[in-house]
Amino acid sequence: MSLEDISSVGAVLQAMREYDRIGRDAFIHKYHFGPSRTHVVLYEGREYDSKPILGAAHGYQFPEVGPIDCYYFHGGQPTIRKLESLGFVMKEK
Repeated sequence: MSLEDISSVGAVLQAMREYDRIGRDAFIHKYHFGPSRTHVVLYEGREYDSKPILGAAHGYQFPEVGPIDCYYFHGGQPTIRKLESLGFVMKEK
């Protein structure tokens, strides 16, 4: 189970839809993250906390394994690179 496994844009979009549906605070709490400190993902004019989005996306792509929690993330650059490799735009806070 790792960040590198995520390859589905659709899974990221599903995570974003959940984020929109339940709200930022509930989303980051559900996936055991804090708010993003340095970078957010921009999509259709909205900002999303990057690590919780990827953690949840793993669960959408691999439901049999589930989401990745904060302990699997080390620094912001791997998160930024992964989201950019999937075509998402990152914004420095």
